[in-house]
Amino acid sequence: MPRWVKACGLLLLAWALGFGLVALHVGWLLIPIVWLSVAALLRVGESLLDRLIAGALVITGFVMAAGLAFSVWPWGLDPAPVAGVTLTAVVLAGVLSGRRPRLPRPQWRDAVPVGASLVITTLVALPYLRATDFAGVLGATMSGEDSSRHTSLVDQIRDVGAYTFIHPRTTSDILNPGMSDYPQGWHLVAAIIENLLTSTTRLGSGENGIVLLVVLMLATFFALMLVVAWGAGRVAGPRRSPGAYLLIVLGAGWLAAWSELVRTIVYTYPAEMACLAFLGALVVAVVRPAVKVRDQIVLIAALTIGVGSTYYLFLPIAVVIAVGGVIMDRRRMRRVPFSVVAGVLVAGLSAAQAAAAVVLGKRDEQIALGALGDIRPIEIALFALLIIAGVVLGRRQPAWRRYAVPLVTALAAAVGILLLQVLSGSDPGYYFGKMLHVVVLVLILGAAAVGEVAGPALRRLSSRPRVRGTAAVGVLAVFAVGQVVFGIPSLTDFPWLTSQAAGKTGLPSQARTIVAVQRACPADPDRPTVVFFSDPEQRYGYSESIFLAALQRQAGRGYREAYSLPWGSAEKRADAIVRRATKPVRIVVGDEGARAALATALRANPERAANVELVDLAAITTSGQCQTVSP
Repeated sequence: MPRWVKACGLLLLAWALGFGLVALHVGWLLIPIVWLSVAALLRVGESLLDRLIAGALVITGFVMAAGLAFSVWPWGLDPAPVAGVTLTAVVLAGVLSGRRPRLPRPQWRDAVPVGASLVITTLVALPYLRATDFAGVLGATMSGEDSSRHTSLVDQIRDVGAYTFIHPRTTSDILNPGMSDYPQGWHLVAAIIENLLTSTTRLGSGENGIVLLVVLMLATFFALMLVVAWGAGRVAGPRRSPGAYLLIVLGAGWLAAWSELVRTIVYTYPAEMACLAFLGALVVAVVRPAVKVRDQIVLIAALTIGVGSTYYLFLPIAVVIAVGGVIMDRRRMRRVPFSVVAGVLVAGLSAAQAAAAVVLGKRDEQIALGALGDIRPIEIALFALLIIAGVVLGRRQPAWRRYAVPLVTALAAAVGILLLQVLSGSDPGYYFGKMLHVVVLVLILGAAAVGEVAGPALRRLSSRPRVRGTAAVGVLAVFAVGQVVFGIPSLTDFPWLTSQAAGKTGLPSQARTIVAVQRACPADPDRPTVVFFSDPEQRYGYSESIFLAALQRQAGRGYREAYSLPWGSAEKRADAIVRRATKPVRIVVGDEGARAALATALRANPERAANVELVDLAAITTSGQCQTVSP
């Protein structure tokens, strides 16, 4: 049968699958179909896990780039045509490459990174697994307020059917306008997955939207842990003995669980999690390139797009690493100049997307904002010195010479941000902490470099018991001094993981308040709802307001009454809310102090009284009634 006849038949099958499965309300089947098809066409790595990880990241990166086209064509994110176009691209890739779909057989080594990642992900998911109702799930999600905004952004993309920065003038009650130019690659993919899971573009209930977001965030965290564990083993090399492979992979998983990377799921940073997964895979791709040069180009282009589509701050790092990989492979790249040019143009979409979001959304990032948090740079510095020593000692091996590119790039980026903040007169802040996340990721991926330091030393000590004992005492002494002087935590202490697993990071009481208000006072399309307490530190009121707005899909209407309120005084906050009530607003009064403050504010601003409806929280929690009260 001629090739063109087969191609036409496969194209017809692709569109039939896209429309047929969606029509049967089993559109979710398209996810594994597309994933396995892409993985079967790639020739990356030697194992089944290599192909599956590469396939997932390649299709995800290119879908983020295709989102630019989906945002302007007439069908938006309708799951059937999106699936049809995606499968068409897969078919054309197979026809043009002349490859037959093929996957390696599974091996025991494939199960080790997967198992380690599942254990870590299960531990961070315990608060959600223990939840007996939606309030329990919501309370666990509220460990980080960002999840409220990510929920609204995914809902907005599903509602508009496009990247929001491409349609900045599209008005909606769903999204806080400040999020319209946020990096949206992860959110677009999440929106497409939700459309496939539900086989429709129509938004379901707010509760279902939050639950789906939690599932996708946990899946993204699992992907990050998997890339770290798998990547450390792949960077170390495929020829390692079974014992060494287990030690490296499980050790990388241990370090990942101990590190600040777990913070990304505790504080609900899905975009950063996805970006770190892309960036980690890019490091692996540069250190251990694909045998087929075209596969290497496709992989680097897709991973660069993924980084640029999910977190703009890390894009320069990815570009430097990608360019370094191309330069080191320049002899192979010369054989396929057209593919190199095509890869550069496609990868350039990531920079174009970031630029479009910044320009269209007029985003002005200030890199000297926020606090450093609980990161101790001294821990990272000591680990970095050990890895650098291993790379220097193992420089005769090509893999460690290639690994030096991402290592130096990550360290230089962190030092550059630090110097910029210090020279600007501010303390190391939020974005320096983000750069340290990249440094931690790159260091863990190169954990096998420790063997270049420890291996020769252990071989020398094995035949000299007295020296071996002295060295052991010395190591313990150094560790003890580090504990006392630097406060370095033990490697058996998992601060973020244990806190998350024990359920100490959520806001259960605030979640119960939100659910009670939602059920008693359903969303009013003409009147957003905020919750107000007299608590001067806003431990109560702020979180309830922003998550209730996400649940009721009114963050775009009620953001002025919830964000940027004065701290320390209930009277000042009440006055700010009332002054901003140029349109109708419902205020749930949390306590008597809040009622008194609102009464004072309404007397001072009588022209706003007609727009303000006060509802008693006590009546909601006791009788389930949305009872209006007077000031």
